[in-house]
Amino acid sequence: EIPVGDTYEVEVEAYLYSEVNIYIPVSVSGMTCDERLDMGLEGYMDFVGGFFEDNVDPTAFLSEMGQDRVSQMYGDCRAAVNDALIDELPRSDREPVTNLRATLEQYEWMYYAITFFMGTGAAHNGSRTQAYREEFIDDVIFALENPDPVSDREVDDAIQVLDDLESVLDSVGEPYWDDDSEQIFYQTQDEYSDAVAGLKTAVMDLPDGIIVMVGDYLEQYLGEG
Repeated sequence: EIPVGDTYEVEVEAYLYSEVNIYIPVSVSGMTCDERLDMGLEGYMDFVGGFFEDNVDPTAFLSEMGQDRVSQMYGDCRAAVNDALIDELPRSDREPVTNLRATLEQYEWMYYAITFFMGTGAAHNGSRTQAYREEFIDDVIFALENPDPVSDREVDDAIQVLDDLESVLDSVGEPYWDDDSEQIFYQTQDEYSDAVAGLKTAVMDLPDGIIVMVGDYLEQYLGEG
């Protein structure tokens, strides 16, 4: 087995045959960004998912961490492309989009930390979110360049989602002591409220169509929680 990019010398005596069996593993990390993005997010995740299920990938026994790594690799590629697209936007749109991206990241991490009491689930979901967030930011950039009319009802519904964010805390309960790790799992409401406030500020700076998109995007997380 020869790692991608490495070489291996085989010595064969003169006038003799030597059979050499070579196994070349598929390297996800060896794929270029263009190759990953051409497959699309779903296609890319399906492609690498088989490695974890079939135990071909040496990190299969750490499949959760492997999925985090795969998602972040795709997310990094999408982010790089989005950065270039943002640079091409009018100056008035660049800052609002970058603020939206940053505040979405802050809110999502807070949300997962609350949902999972800052356990490992928060880290895993937070890592995997990057790819989906960058796909969403790509949609936002496209919507700014190709705005679609939206109704007042759609805008009101999206704003209601933003207003109801703090209700996520209702089912969390009190902080608790974990005997195994000897740690208190706790997330303060003040920190979460700051994240919500930052998100609402960033969204309100954007056109109505983007507010609706953000409302739909967040409902996925609120619904799953």
